[in-house]
Amino acid sequence: MLQDIGSSGVVSVDFHYEENPFLFTNNEIWIGFVSNIDRHKHAIYIQPDCMMSCMDTLTQQLDFYYSDPVSETFTVHKVAAGLPCVSKYEEVYHRVYIKENHLSKCVIIYVDLGITEEVQVDEVQFKYLLKYCATLPALAIPCRLAGIEYKLNNHEMALETYKELNDLRQTSPFYIEPCEASNGTLLVKLYDVDESCLNDIIVEKGLAFSSSFPRTMTPSTINKSQENQ
Repeated sequence: MLQDIGSSGVVSVDFHYEENPFLFTNNEIWIGFVSNIDRHKHAIYIQPDCMMSCMDTLTQQLDFYYSDPVSETFTVHKVAAGLPCVSKYEEVYHRVYIKENHLSKCVIIYVDLGITEEVQVDEVQFKYLLKYCATLPALAIPCRLAGIEYKLNNHEMALETYKELNDLRQTSPFYIEPCEASNGTLLVKLYDVDESCLNDIIVEKGLAFSSSFPRTMTPSTINKSQENQ
């Protein structure tokens, strides 16, 4: 496998990760895991459950190849904005995208986790993304909870809201009811296994305001949808 991955070649300079097809799903319910919550973007990143086996395989492939000394050939020596590459997050290799580069610092996005970080360039090793590991779309989907407006603190999601959402996300997976896609973000309603709507819970706890948004499905609809799959 080492030879297969290495011989596939580096992705082109104009390569872009494909958007997750679930971003455009607006007429069926699916199951997903919340991988990250971004206070600055007010976004919740969700990985579709049906893609988790792909995520596991990809992670194994990345670790297998990029942990081997042979991958040193593909070390990035000049960091540039727009570069798709591979780097570690919590000691595990993941696909990344360099969003910004500011000489000593750069902003990177872990596209399969939905995590954005500012890092010191000389403290992080980047390696070029190979075509073998580039076929899957970005696995984390940027989402927003439909029908609510967060209470903000200096344009950020309030800390108490962030903490509450972080606690609630530990109960993943969720039933995801897509409402509509807007500017690369999917507006959703999230239901846990007890059919409680997280959107409503956040409002009930006084952490967000309710705004008008039609409810297209009910918990019973969710159950019927799952039974028919």
